[in-house]
Amino acid sequence: MTQKVSAIKNIHPKNPSNILQSKQSMERFLQNSLRYSKVSDQYFFDNLEGISDAINHFDDHFLNFSSSISTFIL
Repeated sequence: MTQKVSAIKNIHPKNPSNILQSKQSMERFLQNSLRYSKVSDQYFFDNLEGISDAINHFDDHFLNFSSSISTFIL
């Protein structure tokens, strides 16, 4: 069984992957973050939210981590 989990990750301020541009960008970022783990060091997981809700949190000033979004399939 797979479980979809949304995650907010801190990444490099220059955002080299343009993580919010497309699903493919998010997948590339996920692959790169496994190779360069020190780029992403803080996580926010929520089993109840999908990627659109996670993007809403990205814009939420209360939860603004200057972060990017990625979706994991566990």
